[in-house]
Amino acid sequence: DLAAPRGGARVSIEPPSAHLGAIVAGGDFFPTFDAPAPPPISHAAFARGSAIETSDSAPLLIDVTPMSLRIETVGGYSDVLIQANSPVPCEKARTFLTASDNQTVVYIRVAQGESARFAENTRLGELELSGLKPAIRGEVKILVTFELDADGILNVRAKDKDTDRETKATMRLLGTSTDVAEVTAMEQRQARHVVA
Repeated sequence: DLAAPRGGARVSIEPPSAHLGAIVAGGDFFPTFDAPAPPPISHAAFARGSAIETSDSAPLLIDVTPMSLRIETVGGYSDVLIQANSPVPCEKARTFLTASDNQTVVYIRVAQGESARFAENTRLGELELSGLKPAIRGEVKILVTFELDADGILNVRAKDKDTDRETKATMRLLGTSTDVAEVTAMEQRQARHVVA
């Protein structure tokens, strides 16, 4: 099991100043902010602005992931690494902590869906990272990275931040060209080999 670190990152955005603004092409007025927006917000705004700027040409199609991509955490819950409707390709990483004392192995179980309960989502697969140093709960840090491409291929990496030991797996999102029989067979294999 993995646990999310306490005191997760928070982003605060200052309210806009009423007297500041910018005039852009076409004479539109957009307010500006005293503090720069966090990178994901500014990148999304740039992409949207670019789409508006070029709206006189062909429509701009942006591939997005159909559902959130998440991993199982303590107590059967799950944490989202890639939100639904995120533009693809994309890559997200997050650090998790061991959930019990002297834990030498973690299983990274991956699912897609919108429920906070892991079992209520569609399981995509799992990978195992072993050889962790025995330590008290929360001392060992595991960096989990999801890298999603436009074809619905999800590359998952789990890395022990102390030893740099790493494991990888490749999974395919549902709702892509995956054969239904292949997904059913994978779910049956997973049901037979449940890992606590």
